[in-house]
Amino acid sequence: MRTLPHVLFGPLAALSLLLFAISRPLPAADDIQSKRVNFTTFDEVELSGTFYRSAPAGGKKDKDAVVLLLHDFRHLKGGSSQEDGWHQLAGQLQKEGYAVLSFDFRGFGNSKSVSPRFWAFPHNNSPRAIKGANKKNPPASIDEKDFHPTYFINLVNDIAAARAYLNVLNDAGEVNASNIVLIGAGQGATLGALWLASECRRQKDSQSDKLFPGMSPQFSRLDDPEGNDVAAAVWLTIYPTLEGKLLGSSLTKALVDEAKKARIPTLFLYAKNDAKASDFLNKNNELKTLIAENSKKKGGVKEKAIPGAGELAGSKLLSSRLKTADYILDYLNDVVEVRGTRVRKDRQDKNFAFCWSLPWPGPNANQRIVAKLPGEPVPHIIPLNVFGVR
Repeated sequence: MRTLPHVLFGPLAALSLLLFAISRPLPAADDIQSKRVNFTTFDEVELSGTFYRSAPAGGKKDKDAVVLLLHDFRHLKGGSSQEDGWHQLAGQLQKEGYAVLSFDFRGFGNSKSVSPRFWAFPHNNSPRAIKGANKKNPPASIDEKDFHPTYFINLVNDIAAARAYLNVLNDAGEVNASNIVLIGAGQGATLGALWLASECRRQKDSQSDKLFPGMSPQFSRLDDPEGNDVAAAVWLTIYPTLEGKLLGSSLTKALVDEAKKARIPTLFLYAKNDAKASDFLNKNNELKTLIAENSKKKGGVKEKAIPGAGELAGSKLLSSRLKTADYILDYLNDVVEVRGTRVRKDRQDKNFAFCWSLPWPGPNANQRIVAKLPGEPVPHIIPLNVFGVR
């Protein structure tokens, strides 16, 4: 990690970029470079995504960081990575020097194909899962309209598959997975925060590539938590619910752990008139204290109520008439400057075993749950207790 010169910022200077975002011209659609990609979840859903290779505009530098976008969604109303302003935001990030990966959550957009084995997993064929799961010949595709509301927590595993794919891109020299930024909106933000809590507990057994077939990993030589690769998180209108299920204490604990224990800079954005989003951050003592203690740090934990957004929420805040993208870019550039560039390292995740260490990695961890075994390409289903959901 390179050393940066020490610069003093007063409270007003530290907040100036968020308060008075520099307006950037929007990239023309023809100038946005992207390619379609596909990757598979542990339970064999084929996720459809778009990869944007870093292409800095004139005068800008490659940030050597990759952004993972998590789109908003709503049961029966849809959502995808191609709706609202996601493609435009990806283009702005690309021109700013970031690589970007976006994808559609299972059942949304173009992520609807499943293998026959998909239906063999208990969480997919239980009575409170997906309509049609118990048919003699279940379908080869899924649609969110058929999901039971309690099923949506399983979409957190799609983020784990996207992270695994970033590591594949890393080993191909396409991105640096040691510098990951998360940007999520609405329920995509809620899932993102929960997934990040699990990632901060996931560790690689550095000796497990030497195991003979049939041997169990001992998890005695563990690398640093995988969450250390996350440089920042940006949440657009994060609410403490997921399809009606209240996640208040679980989500609060996840956000506080990520910011205080894992020291991940976090930016909360919401419409100025959005009382629900504001109350979650400002009437919740833990989050209110967290923001107050860290908001004056450059690249710290900040909130921004976006003026002129009216009733807009989630990815609707990416409207071109608002400065949301500029707030995001200014914040991320601050984070990258403070954090510096972490050297890309060879991953080869498929060769290693991973575990989730509970309650938190370190000498006080008293439980290790197998997350992946050598030879498996992506982590197993994330147990709910790993991110505190019951």
